Amino acid sequence: MKISYKKWSLILLSWLPWSGKSSFIKKYFSSKKHYVISSDELRERYFWNHLSYSDVWIFNSLIQENWDTIFKVMKKLATSKLELWQTCIIDATLLKDKDRNFFINLWNWKEVHLIIFDLKLNTILKQNNNRLLKWERYVPSNIIINKNKSFQKFTQNKNVIVHKINEYNRDNIFVEEKIKIIEANNFDNVYVIGDTHGSPNLIKTILELNNNWQKNKFIFCWDLVDKGTKSLENMLFLYKNKNIDISYIMWNHDYKLLNNLKETINNWFIDYNKIKWYYLETLEKFINNLNKNEILNIIKFIENNFEDYIILEDYKKNKKFLISHAPFLPPIKITDINKNDCIFWSFNFRKLYQSENLNNFFIKSLYEWTKKTWYNIINWHIDYSDKLDVDNDNIINIDWSVEYNWFINIIHFSKSFKKNKIIKIPSWINI
Repeated sequence: MKISYKKWSLILLSWLPWSGKSSFIKKYFSSKKHYVISSDELRERYFWNHLSYSDVWIFNSLIQENWDTIFKVMKKLATSKLELWQTCIIDATLLKDKDRNFFINLWNWKEVHLIIFDLKLNTILKQNNNRLLKWERYVPSNIIINKNKSFQKFTQNKNVIVHKINEYNRDNIFVEEKIKIIEANNFDNVYVIGDTHGSPNLIKTILELNNNWQKNKFIFCWDLVDKGTKSLENMLFLYKNKNIDISYIMWNHDYKLLNNLKETINNWFIDYNKIKWYYLETLEKFINNLNKNEILNIIKFIENNFEDYIILEDYKKNKKFLISHAPFLPPIKITDINKNDCIFWSFNFRKLYQSENLNNFFIKSLYEWTKKTWYNIINWHIDYSDKLDVDNDNIINIDWSVEYNWFINIIHFSKSFKKNKIIKIPSWINI
């Protein structure tokens, strides 16, 4: 059985005690422990040193008494993971749909997966008895039997992807985090577009590039909004033009706008104490020119279409480009790249890497990573191009400051090119 999930997904584990849930997490998410929010860990850490089900009185009183508190903490942690664009794995009993919906309804997750440990009752009781023989934590059989009666091994939520683990497939499970992969061979042209920041020239540029009777693909590395005067117009253009093939990598300016819109939408006024960004004119333009349904559609558009990073397979099959908005600290493998590993702010980059030795170390680490993984890197956001060797084709870094260098920078891949080209389009941003 194959379980494939997108980043920023919610994964719910639904199980009876001793169904094999802990072994499942240990086996498939050992390198992603930061994804997991466990009710057992919270309960044992804060309410009882070695809390187990072996004492029926504890189970019926203390556990139930603190369950609401634990769920509130788990909900708060899950919300924080949403803000960090992280996948969230809820490790709690979750036998009923109403308990699962507690987390599903937090917001619009990229995907929601429900993994049901659907083992036969006799198998679970046997595993439980084996623990008793080994002097390990044991659950009274009557508790397991009673809980099995209320176990909903289904969901009425049509947007949830259900996976059932049983005795027959539990040893043959493959779990992977899906990555957006674009094959250049499927298109005549691929345009990778850097920061545009409300450029008045963006719409004209896209229409001109797309008006060549060829099959084109656009990859936006976003920072679409702020600084320029056309943030709203550009966002609406991308939202409405479904006939143009575009993929997106969302980053800090767009992410802050998204959060501020969500903060404002419920009460329909801007609480200046809660918003988290200093480009107030962008938020005010969205709020003052769109109705509530239009803003909800923009929120869904942003959330449903963004990626953390994208892999582009070049026309030469042996060449792949890892496209991200910001440079990142080299990971062990592709799926371990996190927003937290990216160098987020340009002034932090200058401060932390002002030493020539540290600069060289950072660039060298990225370069060595590209050689080991066979990936080339494309990123924007922070300009470190002056630190790259002239002959280094493995890393493409372009000045992020669209408002200072007066150009929208675009990398153009084409079947007719031997090598990609850099296109510079006037941005018309004047600050």
